Amino acid sequence: MEPVQRGDSLYEQVLDSVRSEILEGRIAPGTVLSAAEIATKLDVSRSPAREAILQLQNEGLVTILPRRGAVVLEGTMADIEEILRFREPLEGMAAALAAQRIDRSTLEELREAFEAHSEAIHVKDLDRHLELDEAFHMTFIRASRNQRIIEALRTVRAQLRVVTRRLSAEPGAMDGAILDAHTAIYTAIKDGDWRLAERYARSHVRGILGFYIEHSDAIPPGQPVSDAPPSG
Repeated sequence: MEPVQRGDSLYEQVLDSVRSEILEGRIAPGTVLSAAEIATKLDVSRSPAREAILQLQNEGLVTILPRRGAVVLEGTMADIEEILRFREPLEGMAAALAAQRIDRSTLEELREAFEAHSEAIHVKDLDRHLELDEAFHMTFIRASRNQRIIEALRTVRAQLRVVTRRLSAEPGAMDGAILDAHTAIYTAIKDGDWRLAERYARSHVRGILGFYIEHSDAIPPGQPVSDAPPSG
């Protein structure tokens, strides 16, 4: 973490910095967060650091544990299944609304994200895959223009990204099934077919859950996913 710039939004800068470190995997699941340490690294007082930790707790990226304090989210297969089953209907609704409400410029943004993500998969670029997969999904989610759906999905997708980051390196995580699913979702939204858009988006999330279940054999019940062998 680099020292933040002084300004009116010091708390937001600290929050954004720590959140990014968690989402990008530079702060690993299970890490104990110290307000004092964050304050020192970012050259701020402890107050915005404490506020940032509390907000990260609200977002589900940090949990407060007895005798340990603030700990970056660790996930089991039970957590993954719970998150994805919650995400499925919401993302289906978002796709359906996007098919009805998306404007031309946002549709072009969705097409660009889809094509760039396809290229990242073809060249097996894991970091770009994660970045562009997120861009594709969040573009049509924002196009739903339903703020409650947008905020709920932003939260659960961030949680899932933390607990499954290492699983995303498993062979098969970046294969034709993802491209087929994204093609179907993009085409349905482009054609304004909200029923198909919802169906394909929900089916895609179910497929993701199936992938993680299929690759969970090495993870004992209750063991954090972050301790499992690298997967996709």
